Amino acid sequence: MQAAAQIVGYSHITSDPRILSGIPIVEGTRTPVRSIANYFNIGMSVDEILIALPYLNFGQVFSALSYYFDHKPEIDANIAENNDVDRWEAMAKAAKRPS
Repeated sequence: MQAAAQIVGYSHITSDPRILSGIPIVEGTRTPVRSIANYFNIGMSVDEILIALPYLNFGQVFSALSYYFDHKPEIDANIAENNDVDRWEAMAKAAKRPS
């Protein structure tokens, strides 16, 4: 079993293939960097993000935003994929079991 690996250069950011398919997350949580980036992109300040995610601290949020801005195309693609309603509907239909 592969253990979580801290992403070099980004304190608080890690990746673990067992958690959310290995996308970058805040260490010790299941909060993906994409969620923090998405909040920031809709205009939330760091203080507002901390209110929405009270289990995080300033360092974790700033580290996630730093990672986001250094890997913007990758994280933006992950945000778009996660927000693709057609994709989620297709996955839900594929998962339906006959009654």
